[in-house]
Amino acid sequence: MIHSSSRDPVLIKKIQLRVWGLRDEIAYTYKQRSEGLDTTQKEDLIEHIRNEYEGKSTSPLGEITENSTLDDSEDEMAAALAAAESGEAESEDSGAVDLDSEEVVTIKQVRPKLPPSKFSSGSLILSEISMEEMSFFCDTSFLRGQSIVVEFLVPQNFILNGEVIFCRAYNPSSKIISETKHPYRLNLKFSFLKKGERTLLREFVKSIEPDIPEETPKEETANAGDLSDLDELDL
Repeated sequence: MIHSSSRDPVLIKKIQLRVWGLRDEIAYTYKQRSEGLDTTQKEDLIEHIRNEYEGKSTSPLGEITENSTLDDSEDEMAAALAAAESGEAESEDSGAVDLDSEEVVTIKQVRPKLPPSKFSSGSLILSEISMEEMSFFCDTSFLRGQSIVVEFLVPQNFILNGEVIFCRAYNPSSKIISETKHPYRLNLKFSFLKKGERTLLREFVKSIEPDIPEETPKEETANAGDLSDLDELDL
């Protein structure tokens, strides 16, 4: 328990997040892919992107590369789609998930190449995430009902989509110690917009659950000799 009068620093387990708006992602994705296309091809592209974001597309996405340059001119997503159409999908993966079976499922995701100004930073306290929602701190304010995307900056990065339930400024006198100030508090309900997101979240939640050792039942031998003493009592 932490008393309000305590002045001692408290260590809180948390991870860093990268956050951006889904609308920005779609708009910038279309802008990148539509360069050099005619009107008919652009209409087909719009339909393809719509299917992709509605979970109807089966095309594999590109790899999340932490060391990639965000303003690089190469479009990894377009390259992945082109490879898929030619039957030569990329072999690199962003996550191999073991679903408690002998089969390992590979889930591929991509971080859009948005301008750096479109990305926001956030932090998540591990005790504030579940399979339905999460609450976290962010350096940018988002509107209620806005669709946003969150990338978890863990050793094996993964991305989740969700809808903002609330976003408000929190007390700037917070005693939480952090190198980066995140003045907004958000609650996000997961939408699982793309295939594989639920599986990635499930595996992450399982990985952060505390290991509680099972208690070994005590042998009922301590009072075994006490019952025999009752015969010596004069009732």
